[in-house]
Amino acid sequence: MTIITTEHNFDEAYNNVVDCILKDGQEVGNTIELSNVVLVVDNPTLINLVFKRKKVSMKYANAELKWYWSGDNSCHHIGQYAKKWLDITDDGHTNNSAYGFVMFHKYLKNQLEEVIKTLKLDVNSRRAVISLFDPNLDKIRTKDLQCTIALQFLVRNYKLEMTVYMRSNDINYGLPYDYLFFESIHQYIAKRLDITVGRYTHHATSMHCYLQDVEKMENTCNEKAISIDFMNIISQNYFSEKTRF
Repeated sequence: MTIITTEHNFDEAYNNVVDCILKDGQEVGNTIELSNVVLVVDNPTLINLVFKRKKVSMKYANAELKWYWSGDNSCHHIGQYAKKWLDITDDGHTNNSAYGFVMFHKYLKNQLEEVIKTLKLDVNSRRAVISLFDPNLDKIRTKDLQCTIALQFLVRNYKLEMTVYMRSNDINYGLPYDYLFFESIHQYIAKRLDITVGRYTHHATSMHCYLQDVEKMENTCNEKAISIDFMNIISQNYFSEKTRF
């Protein structure tokens, strides 16, 4: 099944996808799932988002953004904000899904800066890709296999478009916080390129909700808007931003 929802803002797309999964999702293991879901957002932003089916923790959202942008892969600091990171570490010290570490350090290159350089050299390039999935991990034994495969950036019609590819996406604990980080990258690269932010597209092969969370999500009716001061977080935590000037 392929579900495509096109909305003006991400929170509208999120709320629609949650409703679709709760209504039409098929039980697969310990989840209800829709396969091959695509969210298309025409006006992605990190300002005044209302996740009606999810009470987003600003304390955790900010901690996760700082962790990612710092390039740290230690499970201990982020584990103070969400115990799951301590539960899924393979070695007791680090997390495979520390996306900032993967982007900035793991492959002995800063993939984010490489994307910016690529698009500055060739505005029409199709090579502006950040790879987050590690094929060297033992897919059977690891407790922390990255959910995100890659991020791709295109400049089209004088706007920076972003596409996210995910093998697996949980709508409760994953999707809202994933978007906050990915869109902060989108906004940051557009700022560095001095162009307008364009469309955000999000592919998930398995979009799902764990059975234990279904009742909670069905009964949540949140009206509180959140906004993320992403540039302040980036300027204080991203090492390349600190040394760029």
